[in-house]
Amino acid sequence: NIWLGTSNYGLIRISGDPRYPNQLTYTNYSPDNDKLSVRTASCLFLDSRGRFWVGLEGGGLCLYHKAEDRFVEKNRCFNLPGDLVGSIEEDKEGSLWMGTNEGLIKRSIGPDEEKAEVRVYTSADGLQDNFFIPGSSFNSCSRLFFGGYKGYNSFQPVDMVEAPIEIPF
Repeated sequence: NIWLGTSNYGLIRISGDPRYPNQLTYTNYSPDNDKLSVRTASCLFLDSRGRFWVGLEGGGLCLYHKAEDRFVEKNRCFNLPGDLVGSIEEDKEGSLWMGTNEGLIKRSIGPDEEKAEVRVYTSADGLQDNFFIPGSSFNSCSRLFFGGYKGYNSFQPVDMVEAPIEIPF
């Protein structure tokens, strides 16, 4: 399968042997056939567990459901902010990192993707901005890079230490 993300037609899957172009099949995933919630796919990502994710402009995050041959919206059930997921990377622990229009999101996903933890990083945490440019991420030797209009952020997830939150009484 070859998957193509478009800005007007949703996703297109090309199946078959490219040596025989006349035998290739094309499947469209869009709101027209209820296989995808919006028409603009910003990024595609296959994680280490074989799950196929798509980041959307105006639709957030979706996960491919093979049995139904459609993409299921995950923004609401994962409680993700914003409606643009423009880039996705995975760290060594299997967590997904997503550049969005409302910060950098770390989504820790175990075997059951419904039970996951979310951490949103913003400019208040020292990021260059809260808006990340679609398609501007990279994973190099466990160092993640995410680009925005005011620069880029680079970090190693294993070095991230969560500071305890003090709540005044």
